[in-house]
Formats: sequence, C-alpha cells, structure tokens
Amino acid sequence: MASSQNEEALRAIVSKLSLEEKAAQVLMVNITGSKTADAKSIASFKGTVPGAVLLFGYNIADTPQAVEDFLESAVQGFQEAARHSGHTFIPPLFALDNEGGTVYRTRRITAPLPAAEEIGKRFSVEETEELYRLLGQQMRELGLHLNLAPVAEAGTEDVATALGTRTFSSEPEQAGQYAAAAVRGMQNTGILAAVKHFPGNSAADLHKGAAELTVDYETFLSRYCSAFQPSITDGAAAALISHITVPAVEAAPFCFSAKGIALLRNVLGFSGLIITDDIAMQALNRNGASPEENAVRAIAAGCDMVMCSLSKIYPLVEAIAEKARTDTAFAKRLDEAVLHVLTAKQKVQLIDTSKPIAADNFFIPHTPDWEKFRHAKEAAVVYERRKVDASDE
Repeated sequence: MASSQNEEALRAIVSKLSLEEKAAQVLMVNITGSKTADAKSIASFKGTVPGAVLLFGYNIADTPQAVEDFLESAVQGFQEAARHSGHTFIPPLFALDNEGGTVYRTRRITAPLPAAEEIGKRFSVEETEELYRLLGQQMRELGLHLNLAPVAEAGTEDVATALGTRTFSSEPEQAGQYAAAAVRGMQNTGILAAVKHFPGNSAADLHKGAAELTVDYETFLSRYCSAFQPSITDGAAAALISHITVPAVEAAPFCFSAKGIALLRNVLGFSGLIITDDIAMQALNRNGASPEENAVRAIAAGCDMVMCSLSKIYPLVEAIAEKARTDTAFAKRLDEAVLHVLTAKQKVQLIDTSKPIAADNFFIPHTPDWEKFRHAKEAAVVYERRKVDASDE
C-alpha cells in the first residue's frame, strides 16, 4: 500500500512540472568549476534544473570539505536560477565514476580502492561488499548520490582492450557475483549504484566509433546478460546502457533499441533508472544525427536519463519538450522517465514527497558528518592494507 501511495505522490509532482522542467530532469550533464560551481554553466539551463550532474576529475577539489562546498554552491546556484525564472527547483543527483583503480574520481580525498580486476583476484565476494560499503560511506558524507559503477560485464578477451583492469573476472558468473556485492555494499549506505555497461561493450572503444555484438539471441542472454542478473536481482538502483548494437535484438545502438530496453525491463526484471552512456560519443554519430535527435530517440526507446557531456545543453531541453508537446505517446514516456528519476532522488533522501513541491522543506539539504567520513576512510585503508599484507605472506 505504502509504495502505491508513494508512487501517487511522485506522479503528482511530475504532473506539476512544465515540459521544459521535465525535459531537464531526464538529463545528466556536467558543469565547470571546482571551488564553486561555474555561474555560466548554471545560467545556460535558463532556470531549469538538470536531473543529475556528472562530476569529472576537474570538479573534485583537494579536501572533502571543499568538495562538499562545491556541491553546495551548485545546489544554491540552481536554486537561485530557478527562483529568478519562476521554475520549480528539484535538486540534482550528483554522480561520478568511482569504480576503483584508474577510474576513481575522488582518489585524492577518499581511501584507495583497487581496480576491479585486482579485487576479483584478491578479495572474496563478502570482502568486496565491505570495500564498497566503506567507499559508499565516504561518498555519502561528501554529498554524492550516484556512483556510475560497478562494471558488471565479464572481462573476456574481446573487451580487454577497451576495458583493461575495469572488470572483476573474465567469467560472467564471477563478474556478476562481484558486481552484485559492490552494488549491495554501496546501496547499504544510501549511495545509488549503476551497473554498466549493459549489455556489454565488445572490443571497440565506443568513444571513438560504433560496435556490434554479433552473437545469437541465446548466447546473448547466457553469456552477456547473465553477468548483470545478480545486480538486478539485488536491487541495483540504476543501469547504464552501452551504445553497442546487438543485431540479434535490434539493428540499433542499444540506447535507441526499444526491444533492448524492453528486454532489460521484462526479461531481466529491472525496475530502476535506465541511463544512457554519453550521447556525445562517436558511436552515435552515424547518419549525421544531432545530439538533440539522439536524446529524443533514447527517451522514446525507454531510457530514463540521457548523459551528455556537451556544454550546450539547453537545445536538448527544448528538443525533448517540443517532442512531448506534439506527440502524446512521447509525453507519456517522458512522464515515466521523470517518475524514475524522482524515485531515485527519493531513495537518496534528496526530496520529501510528503511536502508540497514549492515548499522550502521539500528539498532535504545535505549535512556532512566529517567524523563518520574520517572513520570510514581509515577503516577502508586498514581493510585494504590487511588484505595486501595477508597476500604477501
């Protein structure tokens, strides 16, 4: 009963948003700055607030407190811009890539975390869960909400060049178990985990060009989808979709494949937030499609949030809103996408749906506990070192 009431409360919020506000909610963007959020970046949204802000290494300052200050300045900047333009303020999710190893954005301020490949060799599944729980605690105190990790796909020979040390195992079953442990660990602390890159990446670097996974449907399910199943079963909050084309499912990049997204929802039973990989990547630049067209296409196919690293984002807001204005099926799909975004925000206690959307206490501000941060960081260092010492014996 509670969950259906809750969904009604969230749907009521969706219904109060303008089309531009909804369009902004389904975007994951980046902003410049590290000490304070860049005012030009924020102004470019014209008072709408993006659903998520993806942080890069250059956004991460040298101290935990400075990171928290930066995030707070971004929230205040968006809040003021929304107020000035008469838009509704719903706070953004703050996301980043903290896989461990070389892909670890907070490395200067959080405890070291080995690459997935090393974790898969040296740590048990239970120890992996604890490692990511301690990471989650540190991230939570910094004011972050969403980790675009772990990589769940198996590190088979064909993906080794593209993914290197970023996979837990070359065996789909083991890769899946370790990824699920990482998901449980982080989500136990209130950090949302996004398993990636569903359904796989193949050998090509999708930042540079297109790729195909040419296997039959049964092999696709048993060898590729199976690595993601444990994380989905254990309640992964989000899934990040690859740009790969799987002809056995549909002759389109997966983020544009309605059949592919339906398979993730209906066959694998995933009910969380579906996020595209960066739509500015070369893999999608065939046929001269614009980022605006790609964003609309991804939402129409069933994705909930479109990641885009371009600096000019407002044209995407306009394109999505315009499509919803003229296409009732798309407008309905956009509402579902926004509902998934707001559900994620509620999970991390960013919004209080029992309060009216315009009320000052609808948004729940973050209050860091630096003692808790320090304790988690020290515990993580000790935990990892103990393991290294044991393996040297």
